[in-house]
Amino acid sequence: KMLFEMSGGIPVNYLMTFTDVNQEAWYAEGVRWCAAMGIAQGADGKFSPDAPITRQDLAVMLMRYQEKVVKTDLPADAEAPAFLDNDQIASYAAEAIVQGSEGKFNPLGNASRGELCKMLSGLVVSD
Repeated sequence: KMLFEMSGGIPVNYLMTFTDVNQEAWYAEGVRWCAAMGIAQGADGKFSPDAPITRQDLAVMLMRYQEKVVKTDLPADAEAPAFLDNDQIASYAAEAIVQGSEGKFNPLGNASRGELCKMLSGLVVSD
């Protein structure tokens, strides 16, 4: 919903197939927009709107927003940071991981609101 609003909040004509998103929910249009833009893909036909978001999934969504909406390619020559818990980072998320704490990224840990704000502050916003 935050990325949708940051991008102007313009509804899209897109058939959302997530079976667990109530079309009348306050966040439904944001989820529809994220799915249409390729930012949110869900898993097994579900978006899991009531589940906490992991740090790695948040990083992936923000990377996709930057690439697909803002149309800014992230540096390809930058070397991925080495964390003590690199083996826990899913392959789909590895290129999105940028910063950790105390030598770890904690990819499966839930992202806090503070972490979301910190990550959003580093984004280039779309016009």
